[in-house]
Amino acid sequence: MKKLSIFAISLLFAGTAMFSSCGEAEKKKEEVKEVVEEVKETVKEEVKEAVDYTAMAAYYTATCVACHGANGEGNEAMKAPALAGENAKFDAAAWEKTIKEGKEGTIMVAFPDADAPNLVKYLNEKLGK
Repeated sequence: MKKLSIFAISLLFAGTAMFSSCGEAEKKKEEVKEVVEEVKETVKEEVKEAVDYTAMAAYYTATCVACHGANGEGNEAMKAPALAGENAKFDAAAWEKTIKEGKEGTIMVAFPDADAPNLVKYLNEKLGK
């Protein structure tokens, strides 16, 4: 009977250890799930913040190229300044304001519905600012 009791106790400890390990495995599994969810959220935010360069290129081509040129070289005849080169040194906030509000006394009209922040990001990338 004493042997059986020791055997039973051994089984009890082994079973407890086994279930404890299962509990730890479940805990680890949950931790991994949490990390995966955090990564998914981070990626979603980064994608949301990423510039849709195709859309911005299409917008620039349709709206800006006539005056500022395909490569941002400008158009002297229209008195449209270059956006590349020295002029590319304007800060983003100034560019965004000009896009949204236009520039009085120039050919630059306002584009209040433009996605100015992403257009500026696109121009900075395209024009090598």
